[in-house]
Amino acid sequence: RPRRAQRRATGMEPSKPAAPAATAVPELVSVADAPDPAQTTLSLRFSPVSEVLPLEFSQQHWPSMTFSKGRLLVSDCKKTVWVDPRTGTQGSGAETPSPHRLESVNPATGEVLVANIGSAVPNLSWSKINTDTWTMTPVGLRPGEEVPDILLFTGRGEERVRYSYATKRLERVGGGGEVLESIKPQVTIAEALLATDGVIFCNKTGVFFWPFGMQHAVLLAGHASAAGEADGYGWRARFGALMRPTFTGGRFIFVRDRPSGNAAPASRLVRVDVRTDEVRSVGVEDFNLANDFVSMVPVDEELYVLVRKAQSGPGGADGLRILRASVHGESGPALTRDWRAVDLTEEVRPLAFRLADGSSLHFSGRALAARSEYFRRMLASGCRETQEREVDLRGDPGVGRAAMEDLLRFVATDAFEPADRSPEHAFKVLAIADKYQLPRLRALAEARLCQGLRRDNVLSYLGRVFRSDGALERACWALLEEQGRDILQENQSCLPELIRENPDLAQALITWTP
Repeated sequence: RPRRAQRRATGMEPSKPAAPAATAVPELVSVADAPDPAQTTLSLRFSPVSEVLPLEFSQQHWPSMTFSKGRLLVSDCKKTVWVDPRTGTQGSGAETPSPHRLESVNPATGEVLVANIGSAVPNLSWSKINTDTWTMTPVGLRPGEEVPDILLFTGRGEERVRYSYATKRLERVGGGGEVLESIKPQVTIAEALLATDGVIFCNKTGVFFWPFGMQHAVLLAGHASAAGEADGYGWRARFGALMRPTFTGGRFIFVRDRPSGNAAPASRLVRVDVRTDEVRSVGVEDFNLANDFVSMVPVDEELYVLVRKAQSGPGGADGLRILRASVHGESGPALTRDWRAVDLTEEVRPLAFRLADGSSLHFSGRALAARSEYFRRMLASGCRETQEREVDLRGDPGVGRAAMEDLLRFVATDAFEPADRSPEHAFKVLAIADKYQLPRLRALAEARLCQGLRRDNVLSYLGRVFRSDGALERACWALLEEQGRDILQENQSCLPELIRENPDLAQALITWTP
C-alpha cells in the first residue's frame, strides 16, 4: 500500500493509511459490513445565486460550468456567460461558431480549456479561452501527436496531462511534447480532473488518484469493477455508474452516480472527503436531481449547481439557474430535534465533571439531558449528582479529559473531530459513548477506527469490540473474509497473546473458516 507520506506530499493527505493501488484491489462483489448510523444521508439546502441565465438548454449539447478568477463561467455550448457568486451579477463572455464544452481551468493563468464538439468539427479538438479578453485560441499539438480524448493543464507553463482511449495511457507531458511520466491504469478512464500535484480520475465504479511521481494510481473510493450503491470509507463504498466528478482543490469531490446503471438517470449525488476517503450520499430537496441537474462545481466552502429549473413556486420562470449550498451540509435532524426540546426558560445550571487528573469540565445540564438518555434519567432522579451539580469521575482513570471534552463537544455540535486522531483515543471515546448512551458518537468513533483498519491491526481491533455487533466488528470480519488466511499467517506471533487475553475470540477464530 502507498505510504501516507506519498499522499501528504500531493496535498491530498488522508487521516488514514492510503487505499490499495488500483492493481491490488480485491475483486469484491458485495460489501460485507452493513451501513452504520454515522453513514446517514447528508442533507444540502440550496439557495439561488442568480436569476435565469440568458442561455439555451439542449439535450444534444449539454451546458457546462466551471470557476475561474472569482467568477462562475457557464456555457450552453455556443455562448458563455459569467456570474459573480457573491452578488449574482451576470455578464457576457465568449461566443464561438462551433459547439464547445468547458472542461477545466489552468490553475496558474485562469485560462479555460474547452473541447470543440459537434457536427461543425469533424474530430475532437481543443482550445483555450482567455477570461480577461474572451479570446479563444487553439491548443497546439506537436507534429504527429494525436488529439487526446482528455486534456488538462497543470499550471506549469504549457505542461499538460493527456489521456487517449486508444493507448489507455495517462501521461504528464512537458511544454515541448516530451513525456515526463506516464502510467497505464488498470481501468478505462471515463473522466479526469486536476488535483494538487496529481490527477483524480474515475471509471464507472471507482474514483482514483494518480499522484505525480508515483508509478501507479491509488483507489480513493469504490472499486475497480464491482458495482453497487453503498456509502462507506474507501473501498467499502460502491457506485453504479459514475458521471463526471468535480473538484477545485478543497476538501471534497462531488460526483453524480447512476445506481441502476448506465441506462438509468443519475439520481444519486455523492460527496467524497479526500482527507478521510469517506463517501456520503447527498440528499437534495430544492430541485429534481435526476431531471433538473445540469452541472456543478465546488468553490471553497460552497457547492454551486447549475439546474434547468428550480422549485420557485407557481408561475416561476423556467430556465438555467445557479444554486448554492454549504459543502458541509446541514446539522443532522437529531441535533435539531434534541435542541428544540430544550426549555430555554429554565435557568442555566452547569454540571461539573471532576476528572482523575484533577481537572474539571463544566457543561449545560439541560443540553446533556436533551442529547443523552443517561443524563436525562440521572438529572431527573434527584440523586446526589443532581443536587450537587457534580459528577465525580476521579476514581475512574478510564475517563480522560480529552475523551470527555470530545464527548461534550459532540453533545453541542453532533460532530466528532478530535484533535487527537490516534486509534487509542477513538477507542476511549467509543467506551464513554457507550457509557453515556450516545449511539451516534459511538458510530462516529467506530467510523474513524474503520478508516485505519488494516491487516496488521484487525485482530487487535476485533479483540476490543468482539461481540459488540457494531460497525467496527462487522468491518473486522469483512476484512478477515477477504484476506483472512494472509492475516492469520502474518500475525502468528500475536496469536498466543490473543488466546490468553480473549479466549472467546480465539475460539471463534478457530471455528471460523476463511
